[in-house]
Order: sequence, then structure tokens, then C-alpha cells
Amino acid sequence: MNGKVMLRTLGLSFLLIGLSGAVQAQDINKAREAFNKALEMQTSDVETAITSVKECLDICGQIGEDADDIRMRAELKLPELYVNAGNQLVKAKKYPDAISAFEEALKVADEYNNELAGDKAKSMLPQLHYVIGGGLYKRNNFVDAMSSFQKAISINPDYAKAYYYMGLTYKKQKNLAEFESSMDKGLVAAKNSRDNNHLNKIKNAVLVLLLMSCHVVGENRKLAQTGFQFLSVIPDAYGAGQANALTASRLKSVSLFYNPAGLTGQKQFLDLSVANLDWIAGIKHTGISLSVMPRGGKFGVLGVSIHNVNYGSLQGTMVWDNKQGYIETEKFKPTALAIGLGYGKSLNDQLSVGGQVKSTFQYLGRSIIVDSDTTSSLHNNSVKSLAFDFGTIFDTGWKGFAFGMSVRNFSEEIEFYEESFQLPLTFRLGSTILLSEFSPLNFKNQSIKLSFDLSHPRSFDEQFNVGFEYSLFNMIFLRTGYLMNYDERGLTAGAGFNKKLKTMTVGINYAYTPFGIFDTVSRLSVNFGFK
Repeated sequence: MNGKVMLRTLGLSFLLIGLSGAVQAQDINKAREAFNKALEMQTSDVETAITSVKECLDICGQIGEDADDIRMRAELKLPELYVNAGNQLVKAKKYPDAISAFEEALKVADEYNNELAGDKAKSMLPQLHYVIGGGLYKRNNFVDAMSSFQKAISINPDYAKAYYYMGLTYKKQKNLAEFESSMDKGLVAAKNSRDNNHLNKIKNAVLVLLLMSCHVVGENRKLAQTGFQFLSVIPDAYGAGQANALTASRLKSVSLFYNPAGLTGQKQFLDLSVANLDWIAGIKHTGISLSVMPRGGKFGVLGVSIHNVNYGSLQGTMVWDNKQGYIETEKFKPTALAIGLGYGKSLNDQLSVGGQVKSTFQYLGRSIIVDSDTTSSLHNNSVKSLAFDFGTIFDTGWKGFAFGMSVRNFSEEIEFYEESFQLPLTFRLGSTILLSEFSPLNFKNQSIKLSFDLSHPRSFDEQFNVGFEYSLFNMIFLRTGYLMNYDERGLTAGAGFNKKLKTMTVGINYAYTPFGIFDTVSRLSVNFGFK
């Protein structure tokens, strides 16, 4: 009896095992069918394909280890399907839905360790936020546009496009400080990502702002709007090496760029200086100064200065009703020019005065002006103005101590279409002293000069310049200085060589200025003096 029971029990057990195996095999087949259906529908109906893969994963979860093969294939496939869904939604211009698809793709790719699909989704998300932001920008919905650009940057901190349009959005809101901050960050992002296209676009945007009305300010507080900012830049290398702290220095013809009273430092009949400056954003400055001293200075010193700026080639654009919101027009080369006529005169052995009148000009390319629904005209964008410089220098006669005052770029208000602005008026007080005169050491054939300048620009807070110059045999010069309360600039350095010949003197000067994210600014000057 017991034997019969055992046989029946064993038979029943085998039957149950067989049935279980058959059921499991049937479930695996269902999982395979669901997965194969997903493969068939992945291009024609990606939503159905996603549903089928999820069904396959549910079945595999119930089966356990025996379904590991099909489960792993499904886990890899699901993020890819979400990426495909996102791509299809992008083609249909359903950008918010596409963002949801790519976000889900990123989530499941991380869950199932599919790095390739995750990278694809992560690369698309900032682009979609950027596209949405661009559409909002064109509709003047700046608040929501800014939110979209910030989302793009949060996903990809090196997404230069988003920084660029963030800057343009801030500019539309007349928030120039944030505009400049966004463009600064965009430059870093473009360099990191090697996005040369937007690197140039950002530089051009900054350049246009420099041309029209402002200055790269960083942390420096902007107080007013000024134009013709190239007049605030001095091409000369001699002064740049010691932070341009030269208001109280007599420098011959190059004084026309600092304080025209310094013309009286000339000892020869004719002085000529030529300077070249490689400025930020690919801008190139050229400075030329020439002065003559007839009758040994009896009638003072006459001088001429030329300051020319080459901004390179820029791509013109025009607002248009298309996906980008603009179309490209002709390329143009903006330029700027200032020509000055100066005079300096020593009233006695200690006091000198000087002045300069400058004709300034700036060309900003051509633009198409729509006059009516059917007509338009081409306008040359140029503006010109007169500016005046004047100053004094007083030499105490004690250990090289002198102090000076200058006012540069005094002018009337300039109107440009609907905008009006003034030139970068700057008031400076300066002093200089020979430190070597105080030393107990023997400084024969050597000297150390210390210079200070306090500057009050129209558009910014007060700025302070301090410079040092070491001279050996009045032939070899080493210079350094520091610019205080200047954005992106601080330390300066330079060197010079001066040689006296029979009938002339020749001098070469070089200056080096680190300029933060704009890399390095270099100046080179050559000076000739004739008896």
C-alpha cells in the first residue's frame, strides 16, 4: 500500500514539473514574441514598440533567471526606443514631447546601463531647450526663454549657443551687466567645446556692443553709457608696461595719448612714435604720433596723433521670419579713426600746459532700412564727432616729484539714429617720483621711478593705476604696474631699449597685459627722435 502511494506521489510530482516547465516555456515564448514585435514596430510605430518591450520585461521579471537572455536584450533596447521616439517627435516639431521622451531615455539608460543611448539623449536635451528658448525669444517672451536657456546649460555647461542667446535676451532687457556676464561664460564654453562658430558670434556680439555704447565691465560697475570706446584704449607700449600711469610724465609725441602737456618733454626737433596693439576679440589698434619743436621750443611743441582701429570682418544679419529669426547679409569691416592736432607749452621751468583737438570717426557697416511694404534703402552706418583733450604738469624740482592733470575726450552728445551717447570722458590726476633718490645705495646710471594715476571715467567707478620703471644707463628699461578696479585686467609688464646715435635716437618698447578670458594683450612701439 505504501509503495503504491509513493508511486502515485512521484508521478504527480513529475506531472506538475512538466506542466510548470511547459508554462515557463510558454511565458518565455510570449516574452520573445513581445520583443520581436518591438523590433518590427520600432520604425513604424515606436510607441507600440516601447509598450511591447515593457511587456517583455514584465514577463521576464516573472520568469526569473531562465529569461535573463531575452531580458538583457530588452533592457538595452528600451532606451534606444525612447531615443527613436524623441527623434521622431523632433521631426514633427513636438519639442516638449520630445524632451519628455529623451528624459525618459536618459532615465532608463542609466537604470539599464546603456551609455550609448544615454549619451544620445543627453546631447539632444540641451538642443531642444535651446530651440524652445529661441522660439520664445522671437515672441519676446524673455522670462520663459531665459528659463529654457538655463535648462540647456544645466545639462551641458559648455553649451555655448545657450549662453549666446541668454546674452542677447539680457541685451533685449537692457541688462548690459548680465549680457556681458553671459557672453564671458559663453566664450569659455565655446573654447571648452571647440565651438568656433559661436566663439566668433559671441566675440562679434561683444564687439558690436564695444563699438556702440559700452565697455567690457566684468565686476566693474557701469554708471553711464558712452560710445567710441576705442578712445579709451591707448596703443602705446611704453605706458602700458607701467599701467598707463603717466599723466604727470613728459613723454614727447606719445604724450598726445595721455596728457598733451607732456609734449614739453621733447628735447629734439622731431619725434615720431609708431605703436601696434593686438587688442581683445581680434581687434587691432595702430597709434602714430609726430611732434616738432621749432626754435628750440621757444614757441612750444606741435604734435599730430593718429589712432586707427581695425575690427576685422563681421557677418551682417537682418531680422527675418524664419527658424533662426534672421538672415545673413553682406560681410562688413567696421573701422574707427581719430586724428588729433595738439600743442604743448612750458610756461616756466616748472609748469607746462597742453591741449589737443581730435576729429573722431566710426564706420559700422551698411544696413537695409525698410521704408514701406514695397521699398527699402541701404544706409551707411557711420558717425563722427569732435573731441578735446587738455592738461597740465607741474614739476616741483624735488627728487623728480611732479603731478599732473588731464581731461580727455570732452565732447558734445552724439546722436546715432534713435540713440544718443557721449564720448568716454575721463578726468585724471597723476604724480611721479624717483624712488632711487631716497635710497642710501649708489644708483649711478640707474633710476627707479614710481607713478600713480587716479582716473574718474564718465561711465565707471574711479580707477587707480600704479607703475614702476627701472632704468639702466638710460638705455635698458624694465617696467611693471597694476590696474585697480579694472575688469579682467590687473598686472602689467614691459621692457624697452633706447639707443642714442649721432643725429637721432631709436627706442623699442614692448608691453604685456593678461586679459582674463580674452587671453593676452600685447603692444609694440618704435620711437625715433631727430635733432
